[in-house]
Amino acid sequence: MGLKNNLSTFFGIFLVSMLFVPPSMSSMVPDAFAQTSTILILDPIPSSIYTGHVVTFTGGLISNGQPLANEIVYIYEDDPFKPDQLIGYGKTNSNGQFSISWKVTKGLVETDFDIYAHFDGSNQYASIQTPRQEMSVYRYLSSIQLNQI
Repeated sequence: MGLKNNLSTFFGIFLVSMLFVPPSMSSMVPDAFAQTSTILILDPIPSSIYTGHVVTFTGGLISNGQPLANEIVYIYEDDPFKPDQLIGYGKTNSNGQFSISWKVTKGLVETDFDIYAHFDGSNQYASIQTPRQEMSVYRYLSSIQLNQI
């Protein structure tokens, strides 16, 4: 009976020691859930555009200096009073580049847009979003002038 208790105590201590990692050694233990950092670039956007026109958002997604292919990048408009509006999305090509077009609708109420790109991340790659860039949307003003007959 003494040997059985000693073995139980040994395995109990062994199990606890396997679960506890002192803070000084935490960097030596690999993190199974670690994600590789990513860099997302949104190229400069036009400062203004007119309703009815198309703007194309371009940029790139990389990790450790390597392009990330076939990953989805989203373009959003930051709205401080409600959820951000999805403008469009697209996949990166083999060079990690994306090109996402958006036709500015004529009924648009807002004139100043804060645009950013976002990558949701994956099991392997960390999520990231770009800094906001401002773009003004203008409506065409039209007028009719009547000449006397």
